[in-house]
Amino acid sequence: MEDLPLAKGAFPTLENIVSKIERAKFYSIAVSKLETCKAASLQISNFGLISRGDLAPKTSKLALDECMNQGCDCETVITDGTALFNKEILMSGRGLETNTADLNKAIVAEEKQIKEEVLKQAQLERDQKQVQEKVRIAQEKKVIEEKRLQLDLAKNSTDADKSKLALEKAKAEEAKALSQLAKLDALEKEKIDLLAKLQQEKDSREKVVNQQRLEEEKVAALRKELEKEIRASIQKEANLSQAQTSSPNKLSPTIYANRKALVIGNDSYSKVTPLVNAREDARVMAESLASLGYNVSMKLDVTQKQFLAELRNFKNQVKAGDEVALFYAGHGVQIASTNYLLPVDIQGQSEEEVRDDAISLQRLLDDMDDKKVKFTLAVIDACRDNPFKGSTRSALGTRGLAPTTAATGQMIVFSAGTGQQALDKVGSNDKSKNGLFTRIFVKEMQKEGLTVDRVVRNVRSEVVSVAKSVGHNQVPAIYDQVVGEYYFKQ
Repeated sequence: MEDLPLAKGAFPTLENIVSKIERAKFYSIAVSKLETCKAASLQISNFGLISRGDLAPKTSKLALDECMNQGCDCETVITDGTALFNKEILMSGRGLETNTADLNKAIVAEEKQIKEEVLKQAQLERDQKQVQEKVRIAQEKKVIEEKRLQLDLAKNSTDADKSKLALEKAKAEEAKALSQLAKLDALEKEKIDLLAKLQQEKDSREKVVNQQRLEEEKVAALRKELEKEIRASIQKEANLSQAQTSSPNKLSPTIYANRKALVIGNDSYSKVTPLVNAREDARVMAESLASLGYNVSMKLDVTQKQFLAELRNFKNQVKAGDEVALFYAGHGVQIASTNYLLPVDIQGQSEEEVRDDAISLQRLLDDMDDKKVKFTLAVIDACRDNPFKGSTRSALGTRGLAPTTAATGQMIVFSAGTGQQALDKVGSNDKSKNGLFTRIFVKEMQKEGLTVDRVVRNVRSEVVSVAKSVGHNQVPAIYDQVVGEYYFKQ
């Protein structure tokens, strides 16, 4: 008995099973096929009018149906069982204590009850035979035949109903299984789609990371190369100057009488946002122009009064036919399409005040035109953020410089286009002291055999490329009305 699933929890206790089985003449047992599903059924019967051969399949079917109704897939494990041992043996075999006298009394009472049931069954059988005999004699053959037909029809109808119910049950189970399979397929498809989406997002992130890494490497390489070239150019000029100083037989750079330059760099603004690169840009440009034979006048952090004085002095120095270079690094704004260069003591409480206290770029150009200068190159690195933005007063002017018109013989170069901002640094790791535009300009102007026009366009191309590599848009603006060809270095 303990080898069966009955001893593994399918029934409450073994004593209950034994109690039921010992009162039965015949029993059937059905249990779940799987240990994970706890279900079992016990059907018992005592012989009555139905023979043992007819009762066996009915009892087995009842046990199997009751087990499967518990929601498990079951099978019949005992189909023709009889009680072969008494309760005392079973109970003592499992270590249970039983009183012998009480057991004997129970057994005698049980046997008496069984005998009474047997007698009743025998009496019922005798009574039934007498009734059947009376019915057979009393009824006509026709009535008996009709009864038989009715019984046959009833039996056929019952079998048909059972078959129909069984078919409907099978179809319902099949539909349930198909529904579960469909749900599993949907879940599997959803899982596949989710994995594909996650993989796509992972690939996309990796692609972005790789692109950023490549761009950073490209920027670092360009910056390193640019700084290397600038250092080499400055070192070359320094070595040349040192060699000329230490050796009396070597000449200083030739200064041409007709080449004059005015260089101004403003950083230390007192009332608006100060800058950090303008003075260094002015220094490196002054050194580069001096090395190319220009007579350079350089001024740093000039006030309005100093600015105007320098313009008057420079205008008095130049003569007709000269080649002039003007370089300004600092704040600049446009007001009503007019470009203004700002001295370090600018107040800027109103647009009218800016017009009065700032220096009009057009004035510089007009002064050179009045002096009949042969060639004027004006390089303006003032396309930075609006210096008046974010203050307690309303923002004055517009960031960057407005388009301008050059007179004949003039070339005007802005470090960035209209509305654009010039870069002072190329990334957070940029250690150069010069802005992007100026550092490239001083490198390109040292190349031999290039016209000024070609140098300026090379500068624009390289500035656009480097700025784009860090996600910035900066396109230097060129306004050219020069007739003929001019060189920095032939």
